[in-house]
Amino acid sequence: MKKTGILLFIILTALFLNCSKNTGSPSATYIRFLQAIPNTIINAGLNDNIMLASSVSYDSLTPYITLDAGAVRIQVSNEASGTNLIDAIFTISPGNYYTFIVADSVNKIKPTLLQDSPKLTDSTVNIRMLHLSDITGRADLANAADSVLSSGRSFNDQYISSTSARYVILKPGTFTLHLNKNFTDTLITPVPGFTYIAGKSYTLVLHNVQIAGGIDTAGVSVFTDN
Repeated sequence: MKKTGILLFIILTALFLNCSKNTGSPSATYIRFLQAIPNTIINAGLNDNIMLASSVSYDSLTPYITLDAGAVRIQVSNEASGTNLIDAIFTISPGNYYTFIVADSVNKIKPTLLQDSPKLTDSTVNIRMLHLSDITGRADLANAADSVLSSGRSFNDQYISSTSARYVILKPGTFTLHLNKNFTDTLITPVPGFTYIAGKSYTLVLHNVQIAGGIDTAGVSVFTDN
């Protein structure tokens, strides 16, 4: 009888631990915020009363936040003034990953919701470019051999069409990419030797960088999507 009780305890404990690990909801989806409004700090919230991300500065990307899928009301405010910059409903699907881009100047802000990390094999990497610099003009993303991967990109064009920011497939490795002036070999800024790991997706963000004297130049950030 004592052995039977011990065995029952072990079985119940195993069942409990197994259920505890299964915490994912089938309706869950994941979203992160990319802040691309210069000289501004934002807060992002949900439905008037749920804070999703706070004190997000320029060229910052938050970690993914888990939400229930469906129609969600996303609000983005200027932290300094408390003024709502975005208050809109977006539809997000279960099991997907999204980047919510907050771009342009405060008085003409444009939100964009992009789906991240399309399916890929374990032997390739996916790379996409977001053009969020208003000082560079049209830009091309090219590899070291000057093979153009993404052409004629203009400031915040992913807001007009999400297909502008579609992924390109490359072999993994450590290599340098170039952001050039459209249809030329004139370098805007390099994407220095970065190691792209097989099976992962990456987002390259072309943005403004303020240097001494308040002058803006172009820079690039590389973010991992998955």
